[in-house]
Amino acid sequence: MAAPGYLGTGITPEQQEAFDRDGYIILRGVLGQDEIQSLREAADRAEQRWLANPKRIGCDLPYLRRVEPLIEYDDKFVELLDHDAFFPVVRELMGSGVAMLDTSYFVTPPRQGWGDTSKWHLDEALTGPYPAPIPLMLKASIPLDEIADLDDGPTAVVPGTHRLSYNDILPDPDDPRDMPGKVPLLASPGDVIIFHGRIHHAAMPNVGTRTRRVLHYNYGHIWMKPWPGYEPSERVRALAKTDVRKQLLHISDHHYQSRLPGTER
Repeated sequence: MAAPGYLGTGITPEQQEAFDRDGYIILRGVLGQDEIQSLREAADRAEQRWLANPKRIGCDLPYLRRVEPLIEYDDKFVELLDHDAFFPVVRELMGSGVAMLDTSYFVTPPRQGWGDTSKWHLDEALTGPYPAPIPLMLKASIPLDEIADLDDGPTAVVPGTHRLSYNDILPDPDDPRDMPGKVPLLASPGDVIIFHGRIHHAAMPNVGTRTRRVLHYNYGHIWMKPWPGYEPSERVRALAKTDVRKQLLHISDHHYQSRLPGTER
């Protein structure tokens, strides 16, 4: 379903159809390998700065290190907010009132068990018999390492569940890999995974031999404020030089009915 303010150029009809039907799409090879390497280096810097911050939020567990909010720990991740490789698709799916809710960097080492992130869940919980016509939230995930099979700990989804009633109950297996109908979202560095906030999903346990590193950008609407603790600092706000980035960081005078540059009709 079309969102208000569609550009008409950022998404193909096939991608729109797949997203409406399945609740996710994977943009293959949209980031170059030089840029992926630059992101890996920035992620390493961000991780060390996060570890040095005694007031950090996120988590540091044997099976998961979650660096949050990512944009506070390296300017490279502010630049990624509205990257041409995937943000036009996000904007068309969400509408011109799109804004950033949170950013994170997940580091999942191999063979360390699993925890709450591997429980099947959805990210948005609008009650009622029917989902909203457009997503309330949408996540863009950028893998920094090859996620080639189930053992690598990919995010898995149950396609089509974004269209279910909030009251519909899915199985809750003790082992998340036992969910009927699951599809692991296998991806390579350079791909971007985009999925609906209402789709049932879970991080599969990493039982392989390599660390899984993924950047997550969670988009909502301008009337949805960032989670407490994720509000952009003055330093990050000062990096917002364009109208689009100002809106994404909740510092512009745009509102839901406004048109981002390029969405005028």
